[in-house]
Amino acid sequence: MVIKVKNNGVLIESSDPQLENIIHNEKLIEAGLFAKLPEKQWPKLIFYIIPNNLTEDEFIDHVSDNIKNELPVENWFKQTFKIGDRNKDTVNWIIESHPLKRKYCYRPPREVPQIFFENLNSWLNELDGYKIVAGDFNCRSTLWFDRINDATVPIIEELVLNNNLTIINSQNVPTFENEFGTSHIDLTMISYDLNEFITDWEIKSDII
Repeated sequence: MVIKVKNNGVLIESSDPQLENIIHNEKLIEAGLFAKLPEKQWPKLIFYIIPNNLTEDEFIDHVSDNIKNELPVENWFKQTFKIGDRNKDTVNWIIESHPLKRKYCYRPPREVPQIFFENLNSWLNELDGYKIVAGDFNCRSTLWFDRINDATVPIIEELVLNNNLTIINSQNVPTFENEFGTSHIDLTMISYDLNEFITDWEIKSDII
C-alpha cells in the first residue's frame, strides 16, 4: 500500500522485509531522495488534577509505585509534560508510555474463578495490539493436554474466544509436578495472529 504524506513524501506499507533495502539504496540517494523507517509511536496517558507543586520526578515515582507490577521495562516512559494553566493549583500530566504491558497472573486454588477471570478479561479489553498472557491458572483441561477437565474450563474458553487468543502449551509437557503426579495448570496464551512467530515454547525447570 502506498499513501501520499506531507512534504511530498509517500508512505509504503508492506510486510516484505526486503523493503528495508531501499533505505541505503545508492540510486535513490543519487536522485536526491531518501527513505527511512517510521518512528515508533508510544501511547500517551493523561493524568488529571495533579498538584502543581509536584515535581516531575515525584510524579513519575507515584505513577511507578502504582503500576510497578505492570512495568515491562526499566525505561518504561519516553517523556512527560504538563498541560493546562500552570498558575492554578492543579495541572494535567501526559506520559508517553512504553506500549508493552505486563500483568502477573496467579489464581489461588480456592479463589472464585469467575471473579479472577472477569478481572483479567476487563484488563485485556483495555489493551490494544497483540497480547501475551502467561500465568498459573490452576485449571486442568484436555484442551491443553492434561488428563482431566475441571469446572473452570468453560470460563477460560470464554476468555480465549473473547480476546482472540490461542493457547500454545506443548503436548506431553506438564507445567507442575509434585509427589502426587503431574498436571498442566500453567498456561501461555497469545494473540492468534502471533501464532506463526512462536517456534520454541518450552518449560524451563531451572528458572524461578
